[in-house]
Amino acid sequence: MQIFQLFKFSFLIVLFLSKPVMSEEHGPQYFFEIEQRLMEDDWSFLPDPPDSFESSRLNQFLAGVIFQDVGIAVGYSNLELDLLRNSEPKDVSLSADKTQLKLFYNLDDSRYLRFYIEQQKANEQRFDCYAFSGVILGNCPDADLQIGSTNPKYDDLDGSLIGLTAETKSVGLDFVKEFQSSWLDELSIGIASTKHDYHWMTPIEDIASPFLLGLTLNGVTLGELIAETLMKLPQRNLWKLHQLNVDLVNTIPFNARFAGFYEVSFRYFKFDNYNALLKTPKSNTKLRLGLRWTNQTIALEVFGDVYQNNIIGFESISFNQRTEHHFDRVYGEVGLKFTFGI
Repeated sequence: MQIFQLFKFSFLIVLFLSKPVMSEEHGPQYFFEIEQRLMEDDWSFLPDPPDSFESSRLNQFLAGVIFQDVGIAVGYSNLELDLLRNSEPKDVSLSADKTQLKLFYNLDDSRYLRFYIEQQKANEQRFDCYAFSGVILGNCPDADLQIGSTNPKYDDLDGSLIGLTAETKSVGLDFVKEFQSSWLDELSIGIASTKHDYHWMTPIEDIASPFLLGLTLNGVTLGELIAETLMKLPQRNLWKLHQLNVDLVNTIPFNARFAGFYEVSFRYFKFDNYNALLKTPKSNTKLRLGLRWTNQTIALEVFGDVYQNNIIGFESISFNQRTEHHFDRVYGEVGLKFTFGI
């Protein structure tokens, strides 16, 4: 609820700031966008998702005002990933909220700068059990070895084996050039940097008994299982992902109301202080193809997105040591977008 209140408060600020310029020759332009993107694992017309994938939903809202030389917009989005595995933890679904602030500055009639900051925060994930090498550790009915703690610092876990939280903060700057061309409407080049902050706790860290650590389960010692478990959790040391972003946008008009469009987005990465378990992707590409209907104040779009390396570079909170093995494959989704502007 705090995020919704922040969004409403920020939008009121936007409306308040717009009032002094109403008398200018070129009055302010207001806009409001609603976008929804969906993916289901049984949609055969999109690339096959990972085995654990069930569905994804993203709802996004953006509202703002553009003056003659400057503009401001505030946004909110919610990402829901439904993920079910065959082994423990079986339900690893993710829900994350993102808030953003965008500032625009016109350099001339066809060029402008776009500065933005974003914060994305995931709901806490709790796992009662974790399975490695055929051995289940934790506090579920199928556990091979029950693990708990009387230490007060784990009281908030309520008996769960692991509790995990995640948050990212991004800042970016884009240079945008608009064209009067049949093959290109807009080109943007920018840089961005995202801080990844993950925290987790588990009582298995406190196991120090040589007897317990030396127990052999399915040919593997408990100490080795614990080390493997902890290694595959997101790192708790802060790390950053730096990006170079290039975006191309073009519209192909059919008549006065209908048009086709495409957007190509390139992302190039540099990891800073990230401890990779596998080879990390160096880039990602997204292609959006769609149809658009417009009138004087309203636009409605239907589109499909295809990503080369999953959604890294686009939804920052999705990538960490626990998920990185899914980011070498194609991902797709379909969406709707409604825009109102005056």
